[in-house]
Amino acid sequence: MTHEELASALSRQYGIGPEFCSKYLADNGIGVAATDSLEAFLEGLGETQRLYLDYALSTNRRGERVRSQFDVGPGAPHSRILDIGCGQGGTVRAFAASGQEAMGIEIDPGLAEYARVNVGSRKGRIECLDILRCELEELGTFDLILCSDVIEHVADPDAMIAIAAQLLRPGGTFVLQVPNKNSIHQVIADGHFRIAGMTLLSRQEGRELKRQLQGWDDPYHHMGEHLSLEHYLRHLRLNGLDPAVDSGAGEFATSLSSFGQACEKIEFLLTSGKLSWFTRRELMRAFSDYGQRFLAAHCEASALGDTSGFNRDYLEPTWTIRASKPAEQSWMRRISAVLP
Repeated sequence: MTHEELASALSRQYGIGPEFCSKYLADNGIGVAATDSLEAFLEGLGETQRLYLDYALSTNRRGERVRSQFDVGPGAPHSRILDIGCGQGGTVRAFAASGQEAMGIEIDPGLAEYARVNVGSRKGRIECLDILRCELEELGTFDLILCSDVIEHVADPDAMIAIAAQLLRPGGTFVLQVPNKNSIHQVIADGHFRIAGMTLLSRQEGRELKRQLQGWDDPYHHMGEHLSLEHYLRHLRLNGLDPAVDSGAGEFATSLSSFGQACEKIEFLLTSGKLSWFTRRELMRAFSDYGQRFLAAHCEASALGDTSGFNRDYLEPTWTIRASKPAEQSWMRRISAVLP
């Protein structure tokens, strides 16, 4: 397939413009595909390469799913929307196409350019800037602020939550999506590098694990710490917001099977001969601790007949937190929000 044929086929497959696909192929050094079918091309990609391609080219479909969760159109309560870390711009594009005033902020100049190509001449606005260092007054305030799979990359996540709360209008909603580091699915293969056990390690330990397994060709410098759900909820409350976690439908019946799969993945890494003594020790320690907590929580959920907490803590790959800003902020309410 020629470059143009491949871009056109990807455009049809993912529902995104051929110009966007052509740029993605060129930026990733894919000029032509030594095959006559898109299926064969996709099957020939490595796991991480396919993961990144799927994520980039499915941006519009993800954006449409997000937009479908909110009232849009004339008179809708969410008339001004901000997407922090908008990536390739799918969510901004979806809201702008529905007539909303949508803005996307992206720190990476390359991703910001993809977002501009994707949004095109629609009403959406893309700004390349750092949310931690920009002039907030120039952005204004918003009815709806979205931040999906971004905060784990931010240097100071607590400061970002405080900024989002400041930019949110009274009565508005902040939707924060973060990876669940204890999800068995993340432990089997994390969502960024597909490495078992990585989310259980500290940032420095995870960086070293990645280097020993995959080298530096896909840098880890843009990753921060994987924090707990309680950490995010506490800081949302400290900034005057009322957070609630969306409940997911975890597959409790297959959770032990998934845990067995994680054990096999970790054992393979420990015996592969690719890891240093220190990294092997830290990975083994972290997974051993995790395994004890996972199995104890599983037994408790089975005994009580209530799996909701276990599903949230160990099965949900990504937490979705919806935090509302009360229409009125009293000093008494702020104090009560942070008291135990």
